[in-house]
Amino acid sequence: MHCFEIQRAAELDPEGCELFYSQIEGFEYEPGHVYQVVVEIQDRPPPLPADVSSRTYTLVEVLSKTADPALRLTNLWKVVSVGDLKDPRNARDQPLVFEFNASMRTYAGDLGCNRIRGALAENDGTQLKLGVGMATLMN
Repeated sequence: MHCFEIQRAAELDPEGCELFYSQIEGFEYEPGHVYQVVVEIQDRPPPLPADVSSRTYTLVEVLSKTADPALRLTNLWKVVSVGDLKDPRNARDQPLVFEFNASMRTYAGDLGCNRIRGALAENDGTQLKLGVGMATLMN
């Protein structure tokens, strides 16, 4: 089962998402896409078990399915240069690698004995800004 980020409005608002933990019967989610769907919502008849929603959700129609360019970032990325330094390596003589997770809006890196982690401040598929992060410091 997936946890979806949903909006109940016709127009997308990047700040207007809420988490949706229920299942939508008949909906097959494909990662990396944004959907606009019509869903039928019905009250579940009593008695209700303690661990289920009081409502059922059934897909009526998929109005649109669009690839989300911001999600293309999600992957492990090798750092190929930093200024004039080509092919930088960590303390264990391994390539520097950053991991970006667009859906969780996070980044992380392993510098050998030190690590860096933080939040993505901006990622719209064309611009990327790293937000405030934290790093370990080992001497």
